[in-house]
Amino acid sequence: MTPSKYTVLLALLWANLAQAFESNSMAPGTGDSAADETRAFDVNAVLPRGNENLTAMRVDSEVFGWNKEYTEMASVILEVYRDPRGAQSGEVAVVVFPIGSTVPVYNIHMIDVSQNARPHNPGALDTVTDLAWAAGDGSQKMWPQKPIHRRPKNGMQILPLWEYTPIGDGICSPSVGFMLRMNGVVRYQPHILITMKSACEYLKYIGARIYWAKADLGAIMIRFDYTPNEENEHSFRYPLSVAWKNALPVHMQLRTSMPINHPQVKKIRSRFEQFGKVTTILDPNANSRMIRFKQHAGLAREIAKILEIPHTEEISEKSGSWDIELVFAPEGAAPKPSTKEAPENKALPDKKPEPKSNYLNDWKP
Repeated sequence: MTPSKYTVLLALLWANLAQAFESNSMAPGTGDSAADETRAFDVNAVLPRGNENLTAMRVDSEVFGWNKEYTEMASVILEVYRDPRGAQSGEVAVVVFPIGSTVPVYNIHMIDVSQNARPHNPGALDTVTDLAWAAGDGSQKMWPQKPIHRRPKNGMQILPLWEYTPIGDGICSPSVGFMLRMNGVVRYQPHILITMKSACEYLKYIGARIYWAKADLGAIMIRFDYTPNEENEHSFRYPLSVAWKNALPVHMQLRTSMPINHPQVKKIRSRFEQFGKVTTILDPNANSRMIRFKQHAGLAREIAKILEIPHTEEISEKSGSWDIELVFAPEGAAPKPSTKEAPENKALPDKKPEPKSNYLNDWKP
């Protein structure tokens, strides 16, 4: 059947329109209008290419309650892994810790998490808050004391402290401790080792969520990242309980050869006192600037960093009236050689810059 002249004209019209569209939309823009820039838009610039490595891993946690006796803390924990092509697999569990312990008494699997491979459009990793509903009504009834997201009136202040702990050749785990202040009294909850491992050079602190169960009991969900690049997240947010009853008073001593009323001595003492009650003694033989400690090594090293004291020394004699001593000589005094340098910084990287709130901005009486 011979096509009519109208069919031929319509076919020519569509061909011309298609050619015009192709020349205007696929070629780079040549003018100054927004339409030209839109035509030059490259879709491949915002979509991952098929051969990109999409590997990522996230462990996320959220404390959702305590039992009625406040002896156990329950958390929802998400663990999810994304493979190089974007497929995801993982699980959500309810994990219960005794107060003051990092070893769970219950680890209850709730749901699986999965997603098919989508190399050109990978799904974002879930967060635990997206899946907190998986804890279920039963868990809510067993651990019914809900977290308070603002510090209660007269509740303890919580300051997290962390440091690298070498556990192998170039491998570290973070250790986390806490300074606590309540009703004008300062205590220290000693550092504990977190059960994660990473290359020391990649380990960095990201941030923390802090909740309270009551005035003298709280929880922290502290996050560390350990990836060489931001595109392939590897993160670990660990729940820890913080209890006033598990924290210890710290006996501090400032020993100086300078007059006690000297402005430098008064300034360093005011900063030192943020970590505990300080006794000041005058010693003409104090000829260096260093931190000495008999116990609480993690806190001593943190104080040395914050006060910019270059040397730390562990004292084998544990008896006496102080736990941590600051020796403070006039500026420029020759430092006393340390016979037992604290086993810390020699092969470890400098800590990455941390959020300012992690230091003493909010740690005022």
